[in-house]
Formats: sequence, structure tokens, C-alpha cells
Amino acid sequence: MISRPTTESAIHVTRAMINLITIVEKTTWVALNQWKPQLEINNSNILKEVGLNARVVIGDEDSSSIAKIRKNNSKTIYKLIDTNYRVKNHSKKLYELAKTHKELNRKGVIKHLKKCLSYAVSQNRGQTAKLAKIILSIPDHVFGQNENCGEWCKKDRKKHTIELKSEELYNALKSFYTKYSINAYKFAVPASSKANESVNNIIAQKAPKSICYSRSASPDYRVANAVCTKNDGEMSLLNIKKNLDLSSNLCTSKYVSKTDNKRYARAATTRTQEYKTRRIELTQNRENLRKLQEKSEGITYASNCAMDMPQPFQEPQESTPSCNPKNIIESDFVVVYFDIETTSLALTAGILQIAAKSHDLEFSVYLNPTQAISPDASKITGLTIVGDDLYLHNTRLDNTLDLYDAFIALAEFLHKMEKPVLLVAHNATFDTQRILRAIIENNLSSYFDMIIGFVDTIPILKKSFPERKGPKAFKLASLANDLLGTNKEDGFHEALFDVVILEKLVLHIKKQDELIKYLKPYDKCYHKQSEYDFIQNNMKYLESLRQVVSRELRVRLVRAGFSRSFLLKKLKEEGEKYELDLLSEKMADGKSKFTKNNKALTKIMNDLKK
Repeated sequence: MISRPTTESAIHVTRAMINLITIVEKTTWVALNQWKPQLEINNSNILKEVGLNARVVIGDEDSSSIAKIRKNNSKTIYKLIDTNYRVKNHSKKLYELAKTHKELNRKGVIKHLKKCLSYAVSQNRGQTAKLAKIILSIPDHVFGQNENCGEWCKKDRKKHTIELKSEELYNALKSFYTKYSINAYKFAVPASSKANESVNNIIAQKAPKSICYSRSASPDYRVANAVCTKNDGEMSLLNIKKNLDLSSNLCTSKYVSKTDNKRYARAATTRTQEYKTRRIELTQNRENLRKLQEKSEGITYASNCAMDMPQPFQEPQESTPSCNPKNIIESDFVVVYFDIETTSLALTAGILQIAAKSHDLEFSVYLNPTQAISPDASKITGLTIVGDDLYLHNTRLDNTLDLYDAFIALAEFLHKMEKPVLLVAHNATFDTQRILRAIIENNLSSYFDMIIGFVDTIPILKKSFPERKGPKAFKLASLANDLLGTNKEDGFHEALFDVVILEKLVLHIKKQDELIKYLKPYDKCYHKQSEYDFIQNNMKYLESLRQVVSRELRVRLVRAGFSRSFLLKKLKEEGEKYELDLLSEKMADGKSKFTKNNKALTKIMNDLKK
């Protein structure tokens, strides 16, 4: 029988662990108040025997333990924030800020802020004053003011990826990082409780909580063995046997050698840059995969997700009275002419320029390209991409914005009207679809609540000039040359130039009072685009039926939230009769919800049985 470990071995075990002591509190409020008066970290007999005094405590900022510790110790005790806690809490607080400041939800903003703080801490280790100053400059950095930034900021860049605009957000970030600056001394020296968590994990393996060992001497031996394993690895087994003059058999030696070699190899691997880079990459891949799956399948697991699962597409409600042309008079709204330029004619094309005009107010902004520009579009607009930059007629465009920022700027321009806005465009179907698609994809609908609807000028012009015939008769350039006498082709397909010409054209034919008659309500256009996007995104779940039934029937199934896997599941669980009844279900007016064509139903059933 092996004798109980002595105090001497415990002292040996403690030497490597005692330099930094971590205090972790996981007790209730009442128990905490009973325990705190006795909180003395240097009251350990082991520490006294070794002759060490703990001077540094590493922990989180969730409690007031440090006040009690300092009260019960005559020497100064220093508090350092655990690095993992700091990183996690910083990220958590930023996401909380994002709930009230939507600009933080832009892709890459929070990630960039986390990186800025990480770089600041890494490059200013042990330099509290300098670190505090650098932290205060982080809000300035993301708002384009880089004079006081640290080495991590590439000040010479003419264009930074992240540049925020909101003054409210700037003040919030300034207040947020001021707290970190004041407490910079707590994390100027990187500290971590990983070693302690590692010991806790080993102890949990040696003495699992699910089994009660406290009624015997077993837990003492198990904890002692865990500490020895942390310090010396499994080799401690052979050392103990040697101290007790016990022989070690071949199996034990092989086990110790194999386990320790595996442990050392794993430890060496985890310290390499390649491993850490790969770990970050895999974490990001998992996150991207989760987002991709949620986008295609919806949320598969989350707290209370059953209450929040997406439902079949809802029919749009009737327009509000304010969007009814009969209820709107000219003094109730402002006409804003708008136009966009895109990378191609495709619905999924990227937007390159947005322009708008109302009386003397003008708005124009170029966007950072996210797609290649088609040769035809480049020839018409004069826009090209060189590297990551956008060029107009071989001249580099500065101050281009991301799509999110551009639409925020557009919303701010429209809010300046201080009245509901009627958006007017030439061939508005093209512009409206792409504008609404961007609004929907970026969750910006709340920013554009001032829009009452859209108007296309082509029907108005066709009614005014029925004698004009031909494929190019109602192109903006042709109309401007014939009616306004511009006599030029250059300048068109630059969005701001186009809206200026369009406004002049409408005023020239004196049809501004008739615009409201051609209004398409914003809410109907929004829901129509939402439905279109919903159908396009979900048609892939019925791809196998593409050659079996018509597109119209597949659209009906998609609108009801049906997929092939859903139909197959119902067929297996409920049988063929239930499936046929489901697909031939009738609505209240007696019409079939999906189809009454027996031939189509038979084709669907045959496909599901394959």
C-alpha cells in the first residue's frame, strides 16, 4: 500500500504554481459575504513553509474580492485582469453597444475594434501610461483620425477599410474606451489563469464530481496525483515508486513514456504559430458554416428557437392610408429624383453609385466594388476596377463607401426633407429592385420609413408623347436631346448627371403634379421584393422537381414553406393518401391551394418514391 504524500512533496509541487494565484468566485451572494472576511491568500501553511508571499492576484472584474484580500494583508496586493476574461468581456460589451448603435453591425467593425485593442496591449506590454493613451485613440482611429494611433495603425494609407460616421457612436465608444484606459494598469502585464484551469481539469479527471470520494482518504491521494501530473507528467508515478523502493513493471513504464510523449508533443504543437493560425481559421470556418447553414436551413438550434423559427412567407398587408394616392396631396410629400449605376444588368449586380436630387439639395456617393464590372457596363459608365479601387474614366475615386455606409448616408439625406419622400426614377423598376434588395439584405428598412413610394417616369413620358416610336425613343439621352436640346451623349450614365436631367425633363413637360398618380406604394414594393428573394433563396429545396412540375407549382410549395425533405418526411410518416390530400388541399374560396392536376400530383409522388 502506498503511503500518504508528505508535506515536502506538496511544497515541491507548489513551487511552480505559486508565483501567481488566481481567485475565482462562483458562490452565491450570501455565501460570499460569509466567506470574504476570512479571505487571506497568504494564510496557507504551505506558502509559509516555502517562504513565499503572493503579491499578485489574477481574476475577473465580476466581484470585490480584491478589496477583502487587501484588507486582510499587510503588504500591497496587485490585481491583474485575466486575458481571456478581458477579451471576452470586451467583445460582449461591443455587441451590447451594437444593439443601440446600428453602425457597429457593419461587417468587420467589431472584429476590427477587438483587433485594435489586442494590438495596443500586445505592443505596449508593461507600459501603462502609453497603453492608456493608445486605448483612448481607438475611437478616433475608426473615425478616420489617426494622429494619435499606435504602431498597429497604418497611418499612411489614404483609405482605411473601417471608417465610421455616427457622432452618437463616437461618443459612446469614447466613453467605453475611457474605462479601459483608466484600468490599463490591470492588463498592461498580460496574465492568464489557464494554468490553474488546467490543474482543475486534471483534478476533475482524477476525482470526478459525479462520485463521492470525500468519505475516505482517496480524494487527498487523487488531488496530490493530479498536482504531480501537472508538474512532472505521468513520470511522477515512477518517481513515487522509486521513493518507496517499489519496482516498476514494463507496462507502467510503457504507459508513462507513451502518455508523456504524447502530452509533450501536443504541448509543443499548440505553441506553434501554424497551430494557432489554423485554430483561428477552423473557428472562423465553423462560424461561417453555421451562418451558411442558418441562411439555407434556418436556425437548427438556439435557446428558445422553436418560438422564433421562420414561418412560410406571409402575404403583404394592405397599404396604409398614407400610401394611397387618393389620400395624398402635393404638400404632404417631397419629390426626390434618384438613380444608381451597377456592375451589370443582373438583379444580383453590385451597386457602384447612388445619386439623388430634390430642388437645390443633391446627393452622390460611389461605393466600394464588391463584384467585377461587366465590359458592357464599364463601357457605358466609364467605371473600372484597378486592384481594390474604383476608377471613373481612368481617374481614381477617393472617399468611396461600403454599401452599408452609403445607404446610411442616403437615409440621412432623405431625412433632411422633413416630409415623406416620393422617389422618382427613369426606368424605376431597375433601380427600385436593387435598392430594395440592398435594404432587405442589410436590415436597413427602419432607416427608410420616410419613403411613401416609387414612380417610374417612362409610363408618364409614353403617355405624353405617344408619337415617339422605336427601341431607344424613351432612353434618357434621346429624350434630353430632343426635348431639352442637350445635343450630347457624354455625361449620361453618371447617376448625378442623370437625375439632374430627369428633374429638368419632368419640369419641362410640366408633369410634376401627375407623379403621384403613378405611385407604387413602398410597402407593396418592399413585400414584393421580399417575396421574390424568399422564393429565389428557397427554390433550391425543390430542385429535384424542376423537370417534374411547373415553376408556378414549385413557387406555391415554396411560399407554403415546403421542401423536398419535408414532403418526403410526411410521406414516410403519414402515407401516400395524406400526402395527396395535403397537395390537393383547397382554400376557403374552393380553389386549390397547390394543384388539382392529378398528373402533376402523380409526378411528385413518383419523384418522392425514388
